[in-house]
Amino acid sequence: MASAVMDSEAIERSAADWFARRESDSWTAADESRLDEWLAERTAHRIAFIRLQAAWQRAGRLRALSAGIAEGVIPPRGSLVDGPATATSTPIATPVRTATPAAGGELSQAPQGVITTPRQVTRPDRRRWIALAASLLLALASGVYVFQSGLLDSDRYATRVGTMESITLADGSRLTLNTDSRIHVEVEQQHRQIDLDRGEAFFEVASDPHRPFVVRAGRKRVVALGTKFSVRLDGDEVLVAVTEGKVRVEDESAPGADRATEVLLGPGSIARAARGQVLVHDGAGPEVDRLLSWRTGYLVFRNSTLAAAVAEFNRYNTRKIVIADAQIGSIRIGGNFRAGNTDAFLWLLQSGFPVSVDSSSERVVLKSR
Repeated sequence: MASAVMDSEAIERSAADWFARRESDSWTAADESRLDEWLAERTAHRIAFIRLQAAWQRAGRLRALSAGIAEGVIPPRGSLVDGPATATSTPIATPVRTATPAAGGELSQAPQGVITTPRQVTRPDRRRWIALAASLLLALASGVYVFQSGLLDSDRYATRVGTMESITLADGSRLTLNTDSRIHVEVEQQHRQIDLDRGEAFFEVASDPHRPFVVRAGRKRVVALGTKFSVRLDGDEVLVAVTEGKVRVEDESAPGADRATEVLLGPGSIARAARGQVLVHDGAGPEVDRLLSWRTGYLVFRNSTLAAAVAEFNRYNTRKIVIADAQIGSIRIGGNFRAGNTDAFLWLLQSGFPVSVDSSSERVVLKSR
């Protein structure tokens, strides 16, 4: 999963760079030939470049309309990106500091001011600007929103059923959203907070002792102490699994002075919190690995009930599995399955258990036989 994400990011960066070079005045027929070769190498290259072109054209149309260009009139190449990013003397408001003599002949800094002064922006600056804008447009077009302002990161992220997304936050932390999940991110100068509205996420937290990293799920707060961990919200239950470092689980519904419901989790620990209680399982490394197997695209079952396995599969598929006979729900099963491959799972049930499978386009019904 991680390698696939890195490969996709590399392709998008290359597409943005090719696009920026093509928009420059130095583009040649030889460059065009090399671009054609790059596009022909992989289907993913063509898809990234085409998506970028479409996003750029939409942005260009919007800017053209805002600049007073009539709809349907195509402006000259480069005219929509020259603006302040050209080698012209366009006045730009620039913050400056003024040095004034102080006592003893030394220089001291006067208060910061703002003056309007011409600034020359070179052609390479323009190309870098286009590449940056192109990268942002490509990210927006692909539905993945990554903000790296350095100071502020605030937005909502969501995944559809059967999809996952990897996101880098402004502070350098990374998170992976599991299927059908939604979060609200606030990374500010004084704190970092994630509200898990539904679903599950895995967090790799960048260390910053001055800004706590807090995940809120239901009435529970999970405070990271420089760590890697997952949080899953399932109805009223919150499941926390730690792979590295430590986290503290708090109950927001408890009185401020009552710390009885606070627990500290270390590597290989699992906590299940619901209705004011927190159950902790330490030394559960193999179980943690099983719970986090979704990051590799697999669901792992070890002596799990059929009912639990079906519920897990239903998280990743729009065509739901229904157990029609309650008595077969207690059947114990095991194995590794692709999250989106229910066929292998259903074949196992029919081949090794007294279960019949009735499939339709809307759902799959399991019955005893």
